[in-house]
Amino acid sequence: MAKQKLESVKETPAAVVDGALAAEPKLNRADKRKAEKAQPAKKEYKTVLGKIVGAQFGFLGKDDTVIGLHLEFSFEGQGLYLDRYGGLVAEHQEGYKWTEEDRSALNADLVNYVVKTLREARVADVAGLVGRPVSATVETNFQSLKDWRVLSEVL
Repeated sequence: MAKQKLESVKETPAAVVDGALAAEPKLNRADKRKAEKAQPAKKEYKTVLGKIVGAQFGFLGKDDTVIGLHLEFSFEGQGLYLDRYGGLVAEHQEGYKWTEEDRSALNADLVNYVVKTLREARVADVAGLVGRPVSATVETNFQSLKDWRVLSEVL
């Protein structure tokens, strides 16, 4: 009778042993720790102070199809972090997954981002960003840069 019921069920959480349901095995402490470590850890972030150490506006990538703002940051002696904000310069071709309207919108966003950044830093060009103080949110272990802003209140 148990076999007939199980055959009609498409997904079962337990294993079938000789026509009867067997409970899931219980894990010991070591196995539980291994299972917990296998789960992706929640990223933790902290705010740090630093400065912009490099700034360029131009082609990004090896095939010159993307244009954008490339910034390098240094935070509390933790090395360099990169941030890129780009637009498209490539001509639209058959088979591309974006349209000319998409390209225009992306490029407009890029220009607005550059203007906003230059105004916050109170500089006239991208080269003037070098040396400007910033506050950034980075992973606690300094693996990635989440976001940043120019510390305009100290300029």
